[in-house]
Amino acid sequence: MFSENFSIGLRYFTGDRRLGSLTFVRYNGPHGEYSRHPDGHFAKPHIHRITEDEIASGSSEPQEQNREITNKYSTFDQALFIFFSDIAAVNFERHFPNLSQLRLFHGHC
Repeated sequence: MFSENFSIGLRYFTGDRRLGSLTFVRYNGPHGEYSRHPDGHFAKPHIHRITEDEIASGSSEPQEQNREITNKYSTFDQALFIFFSDIAAVNFERHFPNLSQLRLFHGHC
């Protein structure tokens, strides 16, 4: 088991069988493998965001070329905190109180 290999996403269920669901954003941990891509994103935390053009073309998932390698997080808990903050989730601390605990030597997460 590779605990850093995770994916946190925001998916919208359209209610239309034709359209299905759209994944707007995915926060991934490193996948634990050597990356086949020049930027090495498989081995690093990274974020995929779907673009308006992709949605217009019929895509329901962010494509590989639309990714951002990040150093905002390195663990699942850190990624979850950043994810909730980035999407402006309200009251997430009530359901995940440990995410907003200040930790010595690690800043806010």
